[in-house]
Amino acid sequence: MRRVAWAVMVMAGVLLAGGAVAQTAPNRYVFTTVDAVDLNSITLTVTGVLEGESAPSSHSVYFVSSAPLGDAQLSGCERKALLAMSKPGQYTFSITQLTQYGVSCKLARVAP
Repeated sequence: MRRVAWAVMVMAGVLLAGGAVAQTAPNRYVFTTVDAVDLNSITLTVTGVLEGESAPSSHSVYFVSSAPLGDAQLSGCERKALLAMSKPGQYTFSITQLTQYGVSCKLARVAP
């Protein structure tokens, strides 16, 4: 009987500890204008005005450059950011750091 009680207490502690761990949301940046794009082997830094803000700021995301998919994803994000930069006010560019080195980029047309 003591073993059962002990097992129940251990499982309750594990469940409570697991529930207490806060899940962090991915870093997501939505730029209404893009002023600069800086690219190196594993980092894409975008400078521009974030949605809801009035002053420009810079934000960086990190890619795994050793994988071919990482290189393709990095250049794809760069192209989207450059398009947003070339046509200010017509697009929003969002970039999200999903995991330590996983990134999602999105280019969206602003409704007229």
